[in-house]
Amino acid sequence: MSQNSCCVPGCSVTIKDGIPLHRFPNPNVNAEKFNSWISKIGGAVATMDNLDVYSNRRVCHKHFEEMHKYPRNRLCKLAIPVLNLPEQLHTESVTLPALPSTSGYQRIPCEIPMRVQLFTKPDTMPALCSMSDIQKTSSEGQMTGHEQHIMQKEQNKNISTKPKGLYVPVTKHREYNNLLKQLKKSESAKMTFKQKYNLAKKMTRTTAFSLLTSKMSTTAKIFCEMQVSQSGKKKPGRRFTLDQKILALSLYKPSPKAYRLLSQMCILPSRRTLQNLLHKLDLKVGINEVMFENLKSRVAKLPENYKYCAILFDEMAIQPSITYNKRHDSIIGFVDNGEKTEKVFCDHVLVFMIRGIVKKFKQPITYYYCHGSTKTHELKAQIKNIILKVQETGLKVVATICDQGTSNVAAINLLLKETREFFIRKGKAYREGFYKIGKDKIFPLYDPPHLIKGIRNNLLTKNLKYTMKGKECTAKWSHIVALYNRCPSYKGVKLVPKLTALHVFPSLIPKMRVKHCTQVFSQSVGVGLGCLADMGVLDKASHETADLLMFFDNLFDSVNGSFSDTRHGKIYRAAVTPTSSHQNLWNYSIPILKTMRFVNGKSQGVVPSLSSWIKTIEGFKNIVCFLHSKGINSLLLRNFNQDPLENFFGAIRAHGYSNIMPTSSAFEGAFKTLLINNMTSSHSVGSNCEKDDSVCLKSLKSFLVNLGDSNTATECENEIDCAHMCMELLDAEALLKSKTPVDMEKSAAIGYCSGWMAQLAKKNVYKNCSTCRHDLEEESILEFHKYIKMKEYGNKKWLCYPTRALFDFFVQVEHICTEILKENCNKINLGRYINLIITINLNLNFISCATHKNELMNFLITNVMGVQVGNQTK
Repeated sequence: MSQNSCCVPGCSVTIKDGIPLHRFPNPNVNAEKFNSWISKIGGAVATMDNLDVYSNRRVCHKHFEEMHKYPRNRLCKLAIPVLNLPEQLHTESVTLPALPSTSGYQRIPCEIPMRVQLFTKPDTMPALCSMSDIQKTSSEGQMTGHEQHIMQKEQNKNISTKPKGLYVPVTKHREYNNLLKQLKKSESAKMTFKQKYNLAKKMTRTTAFSLLTSKMSTTAKIFCEMQVSQSGKKKPGRRFTLDQKILALSLYKPSPKAYRLLSQMCILPSRRTLQNLLHKLDLKVGINEVMFENLKSRVAKLPENYKYCAILFDEMAIQPSITYNKRHDSIIGFVDNGEKTEKVFCDHVLVFMIRGIVKKFKQPITYYYCHGSTKTHELKAQIKNIILKVQETGLKVVATICDQGTSNVAAINLLLKETREFFIRKGKAYREGFYKIGKDKIFPLYDPPHLIKGIRNNLLTKNLKYTMKGKECTAKWSHIVALYNRCPSYKGVKLVPKLTALHVFPSLIPKMRVKHCTQVFSQSVGVGLGCLADMGVLDKASHETADLLMFFDNLFDSVNGSFSDTRHGKIYRAAVTPTSSHQNLWNYSIPILKTMRFVNGKSQGVVPSLSSWIKTIEGFKNIVCFLHSKGINSLLLRNFNQDPLENFFGAIRAHGYSNIMPTSSAFEGAFKTLLINNMTSSHSVGSNCEKDDSVCLKSLKSFLVNLGDSNTATECENEIDCAHMCMELLDAEALLKSKTPVDMEKSAAIGYCSGWMAQLAKKNVYKNCSTCRHDLEEESILEFHKYIKMKEYGNKKWLCYPTRALFDFFVQVEHICTEILKENCNKINLGRYINLIITINLNLNFISCATHKNELMNFLITNVMGVQVGNQTK
């Protein structure tokens, strides 16, 4: 016998007969099944070596039952030869089952469904023969010990098999095997990734790594861990922690170009990863509840004294620009107060920030878009709403701080007037200088750096008359110019070294820089000017200008104290305490400020800077008295200026290296970034103020941990305009026949774009569907395909040629989008509204594929509409 013939005794089948021959089971893999085959066949194979039988002996197809036969002449894994075997293995009374026979089981000759047991115990079914007959037959057959072992094993369990005549289709079988292979491969990859991750994690916890990073900053440690844990991985397999993404975002925003260079040298997250991180933080114009919920949890842990704070607000100029925000389904770049969007381009953004008074913290909380400046009544309502929301977090608002903008002053006056009227109606006494919101008294202050710059700017073009110690004096800018021109020095050592042309000449002065103002209104310049006046080198009237400079130097120091003790002899730059001399200086300064008038020729008057100085000094007196009553006996008044807000604006402008006029979209991205990375940003070169040492009260990093990336379009629905229900559509035929240059260019552009859209749909929706291809792709070249044909490379057809129906659809969608955006560009859920109008007005029956119709319709409407809205907002 050989591999070309059947080894069953008495069987003469050979390979020439066309009947398939099957190999024995592998004895090294499935010894039990191999022994079952041997015991059934018997004869010479029972005495041969197992491996020799496996390699050289075969069993023909006719010895197996039909239920175990698969298509293409394959066998089930449970198949055992039971048919047409030698006579000594058969009995006259018992038919052996498909699987190894047992003495305790009998076969039922009937058709049964899948997964129903073919064998049952004798006491649960009618027997075809008695148990004694089965035992007799078994003994007569002289079964081997191995066969008896199999029979005993089968007595202890029920065997499930397939019914006769049924089989698993080969395609399902292959699919099962393929899925099994993929599962094993995935499990192997999972284990490999897990091992690598654990190894990298273990590496970062080793003594050597800890020793290496022990003296590093937190940021440097995060960067090193990122390089160690992600090295050796391909880009799609890299997984970054939230801290690593935030660090990368802090590097990317200031300079994308530098970030691309760093990405070539180090392992860093991709730009798309960072964009997805920003998208998770859903901040909108106006009050964001998530912001205040985060603040509430942080404020609850603060001591009571640390909860006192001030509200800062100011406007920053931005570049007028509109952008379609697909995530919010609206166009940003219009005037927006959080509740209503107007069809006016915004060119400023109003930002509100919290600043700690005792504890040095800061926190931007909200922003609004406006044109020019915010309207007075709107600003008043915004101030009240924000203070109430801040009070709900547990913070105690003591003051509001702003510049001398017209709207700001008017809004503060309205709040003061409203409080005064409230007290009068209640019959209570009202002391000037505060307004009440909720249960708190709020003292309005004006930013001292802005006030001192206001005095300097007015003095450049006017003379300042004032009364000091009963003497009427006049200060002139010309006296300061004369001091600079005199340039008093000895052997190169100047009497006033900090006085330069940038401080003196109006055309060269950086008007927004505070230091160029305070270095003029200083004791050094005042003493030098007075000394030269006494010596007769300069005009005697320069004394009066010198006294004014020294007066404002002391006054500014008193509201800009940043040290707990006196330094460099500047007694007023120390903290305000119950025993300090600040109150005496303020009581002395207010009467002098009230006498000041700026004179220009024959006209004279009080400028806003002078009256604002008086209000601010009186406000500081009230605040100091109020906080002293609360047990806060040492107060640094530098915590009452707008420096954190100015530095925040500088950080936003620094994103993208020198983004002096960011768009509304760029502002929102920078705003989110600074909130996520805990206000980590370099101090802007040439900023208006000094770098503040306040820290962010609460970053939004914790909010990102459990936040999913979901669609955030507003749930409010728009009212449908009746005119949009039955829109007059364009005549696409007339467009194609027109010979005007504009129409010809439009036809060529729409033809090319609709072909691109068909190619995009083929890639993402219908793949190889012939019906969809027939609906969207044209085989022949039509009139509007000329531009596409000219763009082909050589004579081959690489580009997609759209059908006329798709061309017409593109034309009508462009028309509908243009008409809606003319009057409804400020709508919320804009894309959803346009989608609805397109569905109402256009017939989409040119899509005939029943399988892909709905998906293809949604794809075409959404993407064509997105292209048109994007083009309209550029």
